[in-house]
Amino acid sequence: MKLNSLVDPKKRELVREAIRKKDASLLVKKKPGQDEKKEPSKNEKPLEKENQQDQGGSKNRPNWLRTDEGKKPKPDNPFKSMLPLLADHTKCCRPSEPWELVKDLFFHIKKNDVAMVTVDLSHGANSNAEDLVEGTPLIASVKQKNMQIVELLVSKFKAEVNMKDGESRTALMYAAREGWNDGVTFLVSRGADLDAMDSAGLTARRWAKQSNHPDTSELLHKLGAK
Repeated sequence: MKLNSLVDPKKRELVREAIRKKDASLLVKKKPGQDEKKEPSKNEKPLEKENQQDQGGSKNRPNWLRTDEGKKPKPDNPFKSMLPLLADHTKCCRPSEPWELVKDLFFHIKKNDVAMVTVDLSHGANSNAEDLVEGTPLIASVKQKNMQIVELLVSKFKAEVNMKDGESRTALMYAAREGWNDGVTFLVSRGADLDAMDSAGLTARRWAKQSNHPDTSELLHKLGAK
């Protein structure tokens, strides 16, 4: 079809415009009042995407624009009230000692490591430190029946023979309970109180009898225990 054959010049002009823009929609008649759809520019975002972003919260926002909306508050720590008690429990050494030195001292006593016990004491570990579980270093050594460490503590590092633990028990009471006659003889020779009582009213000799050590009980009696 030749354009010159079109009688209506307006139609002829529309066809030329459609051919030039390669857009056949220009040939379609629009109803009166019908608005043309505006194409969004590169900088403009469709409303649907903006709504989706608003519904999704602040996930796509930069960190400095994010809010705490929608986040659940963190629950309180149920053990918070117990922290002071736990802190007190970990302080096993009642005197103001270097904690690590005393900790190592009790550890090496339980391992019967005489060399390392000597090192700990030489570096400042208190021979009369008190532990909530083990008592004193001397008591811990008596429980291990280690005469070398007992003599080291008493003779060289001046450990107190009659010092008591939390149950008011002395090293002599533990030696009697264990039936350790060599330990009993040594402690008594260094001034151990034969008639001292613990919190239950038991003496060293009573501990020996109660623990089925008649020979230890007889030894204590010969040494002067009542």
